[in-house]
Amino acid sequence: WPLLLGAIAYAGMGGMSNLIQGHYIREKGFAMGRYAGKIVSPLTGKEEIKSVDAGYTFETTPENMVKWRRWWKAANWEHFMSFLCLTVISIILLSFLSYHTVYGVEGYSKGMSFLKGEADALGKGVGSFYKYVFLLMGWGILFTSQIGVMDLFARLSTDIIKTSFFWVREKEAWTESRIYFVLVIFLALFAIFIFAVFPKAKPFLLLTIGAALNGIVMFVYSILLLYMNRARFPKEVRMGSVRTAIMGWAVLFFGVFSFLTIKSTFINLFG
Repeated sequence: WPLLLGAIAYAGMGGMSNLIQGHYIREKGFAMGRYAGKIVSPLTGKEEIKSVDAGYTFETTPENMVKWRRWWKAANWEHFMSFLCLTVISIILLSFLSYHTVYGVEGYSKGMSFLKGEADALGKGVGSFYKYVFLLMGWGILFTSQIGVMDLFARLSTDIIKTSFFWVREKEAWTESRIYFVLVIFLALFAIFIFAVFPKAKPFLLLTIGAALNGIVMFVYSILLLYMNRARFPKEVRMGSVRTAIMGWAVLFFGVFSFLTIKSTFINLFG
C-alpha cells in the first residue's frame, strides 16, 4: 500500500505542486498577487517587511467578476497545459520506455533497478552515449523533483507560520524570506541527519516513506481546500458541482489509501 500510494502521490511531483501555484502567481505579481509580499533571497534580494494579509479578497462587483473570469480562464488553460498535458505525456513516454526495455526481464523488478536496466538496454541498442544521457536525465528528474518539494514545503510552511503565530507576525525582523530560508536549511540538515542516523537505509525505502507521507498530506489538504472553497469563499467564485464532486472523490480516494497505508505499516512494525 505505501508503494502504490507513493506512486500516485509522486506522479507529476505530487498534488502539493498544484497547491503551490498560488505562491508562484504571487511571486510574479499576477492578479491579486500584486497586493501581497514576496519571498526574496535573504542574501541577494531586497526584503519586504510586508506580510501576506490573511483573508483579503475582492468585492464581487460586475467589473471585478469580469476580470476574475478572464484570469480564471487563463489560469485553467495554463494548468491544463503545464500540469495535465505535460505530465500525461511524460508518464506515457517513460512507461513505454520501461515496458519496452525491462518488462519481463529478470533482475530488474526490485527497487530502482529498472532504471539501470533501461540504461543498459539503451546502451546496447543505440550506443553507450545514450545510456549515460538517460542516467543523467533520470538523476535530473529525481533531483529537481526533490528540490521542488523542498521549495514548496518551505513556502507553504512560511505562510502558515507567518499568518498563524502572532509572536512571529508581530516581529518585523522575521520576514517571510528569512523564515523560508531557515526552513530550507532545516530540511537540508534534517535529510543529512536521517542519512547519518540510518546509513544502511535503502534509498528506495526512504523514497517510498516520503511519497506515502505526501499522499497523507494530500488527503488532509484536500479536505481543507474543499472546506475553504465551499464555506469561506464568496459564492460567486466557489467551485461548481463538478469540481466539488472531484474534490470529494479526492478526499475519499486519498483517505482510503492513507488508512490502508497506516494500517499496513503498523502491522509490519508490530506484527
